[in-house]
Amino acid sequence: MADTVIEKYVQAQEVDVPEDMFEEELRLLLIEEAHRAQYSSFLTGEFRILTPEEKSEAYEALKKIAYLNIKTELVIKNIIEDQHIEVTKEELEEEAYGISLRQNVTLEQIKDFFGEDLSALRQDVLAKKAEKYIRSLTG
Repeated sequence: MADTVIEKYVQAQEVDVPEDMFEEELRLLLIEEAHRAQYSSFLTGEFRILTPEEKSEAYEALKKIAYLNIKTELVIKNIIEDQHIEVTKEELEEEAYGISLRQNVTLEQIKDFFGEDLSALRQDVLAKKAEKYIRSLTG
């Protein structure tokens, strides 16, 4: 999450982060980190073993990231519900078109990936609209 405005807003919110959601996010981050380290060792030919202190620091950093990821997801969900944010078919089409330009693929390829009705894009567009709402509050 590169947007510090959103991050500061999320950190200021009082939201309960369910332990099971946190644990699952942490598990996924640990897997991702292990894959990243393995891939790096394949690329460089170097295999680095972390010291116990480095492992502990990395684990604590991933715990913070997992917590913030879940809290952000919950805050965004609450904003979408509280502000009755919706997404139109036109907005989904616009997002799909933008993705097709950025990825240098056809709109049909995007629809093949996300579904003809682009419903798989809906949550991303809702989240962007909620983030825009947050920026309007803080800007």
